[in-house]
Amino acid sequence: KSRFPHHSGVAGREPRCEASALMPRLAGENKYAQLSAVAAIPVVLYSVWRLLQDPAPTRGTKSRTQLHYGPADRRRRKSVDGDDFPPPYPNGWYFLCASKDIGVGCLRSFFITGRELVAFRNAEGEVGVVSAFCAHQGVHIGHGGFVDGDGVRCPYHHWKFGTDGKLQHIPQLEDGGARDCDRDRNHLKSFPVTEDSGLIFCWVHADGEDPLAPALSASFLRPIKDAKLSWAASLRMEDFHMHVMEPSHNTVDWYHFKTVHHLLAAHWLNKLAPLYATYETQQARAMIYGSKNDNGSPVTDPQLLVFDQRATHLEIPVVGQFLMLLLMVPVAPFRTEMQLQAYSENWWARPVAHILLWALRATLTQDREIWENKIMHKTRNSIKGDWSWTMYDKWLRQFYSPSSLTWSDDLSW
Repeated sequence: KSRFPHHSGVAGREPRCEASALMPRLAGENKYAQLSAVAAIPVVLYSVWRLLQDPAPTRGTKSRTQLHYGPADRRRRKSVDGDDFPPPYPNGWYFLCASKDIGVGCLRSFFITGRELVAFRNAEGEVGVVSAFCAHQGVHIGHGGFVDGDGVRCPYHHWKFGTDGKLQHIPQLEDGGARDCDRDRNHLKSFPVTEDSGLIFCWVHADGEDPLAPALSASFLRPIKDAKLSWAASLRMEDFHMHVMEPSHNTVDWYHFKTVHHLLAAHWLNKLAPLYATYETQQARAMIYGSKNDNGSPVTDPQLLVFDQRATHLEIPVVGQFLMLLLMVPVAPFRTEMQLQAYSENWWARPVAHILLWALRATLTQDREIWENKIMHKTRNSIKGDWSWTMYDKWLRQFYSPSSLTWSDDLSW
């Protein structure tokens, strides 16, 4: 029905709209709306920037930045009031780099678990990871060394080593040093390597034991192949000044999701966070080795990739499936490299994968302040509803062996 009814008493008159009388008022309203929209743009941009910067109210003399990275004059210690952290370097698989970062003939240096390593890909396409220092005079092969055929040569006297670390050739000797090549002391320590889903991992064990079953391709990386996903994006985060075992507490500690993570991608003290989350969690259940599934069957796959976590499969209508990996590598005591990898079902969905990685980064940042400023109690004060920390400690011990590196308060080895 028209907003303007027939005028009474005038036969046959058509309904009419007094448009001419409305135009000035509508024009004024549109102008006001346009000005309001323009003025709102900087306000919205500022709010988004503040949210991404994850502000928190100042507490005492500590700003948010200081809380994140810790006071400059305080150094993390392995022991506080009799409570000790476990050794800094668990046994297990460690992420090195993406496959594309080491092409044929490429040599790269790495520093992980307090060790200097070099990784290279020989002419046959095989990847080798060996100790960085030449067995001859201790020269770092990663500085000036080069790949030669099926091995790598030291830059100083051109000793050649294979992917297994064994000495293959000494050029200054007429027979190539056949006798010296048989001596164990002339070989380099090698580390088992696995390459799958575009990623390269090496196995580090304090006592030199072989990798445990199942293989990464059948456990940690299996969902990528099952869903036929391909690499989509990666993100290198800032190093976290924490023990690498900290995130594994998520398998036991269910309640902190309701406190630390109740604001999506924002600090819990953030006043501008617009998104809230409600988590439905199950008490006294943890998917770690030694626990049980809902049907009572034991969890038999330990997925021994240190404490790396696999994000839950995400499926977005039309866009497809995604899977994200959190890869943590301890390079020194209380210093852990954080790398994120994303896989997608469709190649054209890579921009979405980048967004998901930034969202995961924001979620991890929520925990960072806590992880970097806590100790590890030997005896935890558990309450009703807490999962068994005794079972967690038992699970944790499987990553260490008699020769695992230990450390003192001043971090000297």
